[in-house]
Amino acid sequence: DPEWRVESAGAGFVTLGDGKVTAYGPDGNERWHYRRTGPGGMQPNSLRVFDDGRTVVIGLGFHSVLIGLDALTGRQLWWSS
Repeated sequence: DPEWRVESAGAGFVTLGDGKVTAYGPDGNERWHYRRTGPGGMQPNSLRVFDDGRTVVIGLGFHSVLIGLDALTGRQLWWSS
């Protein structure tokens, strides 16, 4: 069974599973999703929410890459390796 993670974010929640991050509003409708294409080792495999639910930080594979996303829009705010 795949491992899923769910975190509160903004006025809704985000999930991590099946190689992607998906954000939902309080009505349960999808707001945005993040799926990386390319080598399998670069798929999202960790998820944390910061700034009172405003920033979603995902980790990609085992390459120490972090990406900060706006919880409401999914817009990339920053990245770090």
